[in-house]
Amino acid sequence: MQPLVLNKNPANKLRDPDTLTIILISILCLYFLGKTLYFALNIGVNISPDETTWIGLSLIFSKSFFLPIDSPSTYEYGLVTHIPYLYVWLMGKAAHLNFFGISDLVFLRFINIGIGLGSLWFGWKTIALLTERNITRLLFMVLCTNTLMLTFLNSFVSYDNLVNFFAVASLYFLLVYFQHKSISDLLLCVLLLLAGCLTKLSFLPFAVLVFIVFMLKERNGYGDVFAGLKSCFLFTDLRQSTLLVMCLFLLALNVNLHLGNIVKFRTLSPSPEAVIGLENAMQYRVFARNYIVRQFKEDQLNLTDARRKAVRYIQHEGDLYGAFLLLDRASQEKLQNQAYRLDRFSYAFPWMNLAMSKIFGIMGHKGMEKTGTSLIPFMLIFLIAGVLMIRQLKLSDMNGNAVFLLTIFVGYTLVIMQYVNYTAYNKSGVIVLGLQGRYLFPVIYAGYALAAYYLTSFRSHKVNILVAAIVAAVFMAGEFPWFLRHVTPDWYFGG
Repeated sequence: MQPLVLNKNPANKLRDPDTLTIILISILCLYFLGKTLYFALNIGVNISPDETTWIGLSLIFSKSFFLPIDSPSTYEYGLVTHIPYLYVWLMGKAAHLNFFGISDLVFLRFINIGIGLGSLWFGWKTIALLTERNITRLLFMVLCTNTLMLTFLNSFVSYDNLVNFFAVASLYFLLVYFQHKSISDLLLCVLLLLAGCLTKLSFLPFAVLVFIVFMLKERNGYGDVFAGLKSCFLFTDLRQSTLLVMCLFLLALNVNLHLGNIVKFRTLSPSPEAVIGLENAMQYRVFARNYIVRQFKEDQLNLTDARRKAVRYIQHEGDLYGAFLLLDRASQEKLQNQAYRLDRFSYAFPWMNLAMSKIFGIMGHKGMEKTGTSLIPFMLIFLIAGVLMIRQLKLSDMNGNAVFLLTIFVGYTLVIMQYVNYTAYNKSGVIVLGLQGRYLFPVIYAGYALAAYYLTSFRSHKVNILVAAIVAAVFMAGEFPWFLRHVTPDWYFGG
């Protein structure tokens, strides 16, 4: 394994990994594939987050060439119009390729495993651009292939898998552009960002952060960028011109969706009630839960009637339990005539604890979250990585990209914590409402790259190997083996 050699010319090609590193990373990827196949073939339905909804929407989209319309057959899944639709459209088209005699559920799970492997591939290409240290590259891949919720999610049907792929792939092409200044790489980055914005609404802040990083990095080279884009319109380079046309097409789709929602509904995410009417919207379990709780808070229903209405409209066990939890919390606040809330700063500490418990455990319709002593080693690892980064951070780190990765990681984390999760907590008083560790996965590869880099930043190569070995042992022992020790028969098909 090679010690760190600073590359003073970022345009130079970084040293290829040695044979041992390639062998070990190949083993890690095969291990990751084996785990995802195990989950996909053995874990039953109604366990992974909202998988039944994604399966249902995918099959609805499979019956339309482009976009279906809202109808009685779609109401139970929420809206099929006025939402980011790329994932379910792609899954709907992929379902037509199921010629293998297996269920659509398992087939689409296999497709999602492929997406997860694609994310892993771009993660590897990204870390290879950022550092020559093979020990850092290897540790990064250990982290990516041994995070329980990430491995678990990649085994099931979920739009988060495609969002994560677009995030890490766009980040890779952005870094390649910074190195080589090829307009093709910039267009590929933009293309992936636009595709991500058509997949999930929460991808928008990620795209904005990438744009901010690009503007900061290229603040002295806007002229070259515009000249390169201008040449694409001349069709002198077929590849670049084709990429530009594809970007413009996806941009038009984004404008039609997001600007259309703002113009028509005054919001990026219209309520099902505004689109299909109240009675039809009540067939969607998540809307029904939120609507019933809101009626109770506004004194339009008493607690008994609210519970009865929840039982009537919400057939999903997990969402029914969630509705009862929200109703009980609202009832307590009514009796106490007060609604105590943590301030935003104080909220950050339980938020970090809960997010980590769900990232390194499993958060779905069945939970297997890490708590107490099982979470302490992970907390210590990231605490040490953070201290090392604060002490050593330089603009030249990671070939001049460490600060930009940190900006994207911290910025996106704050959006999820303070805008998405704190808003839900402030309204409900329930701190776990909407707090899903997987919402951070679009930036987990950037976070892991930073952690791996600074955890292996000691001057002694032997110390770097020792630290990497300890961290790898914690992650590997705390993932799949930990799952097998805690899983119960009701997690499996027929359980």
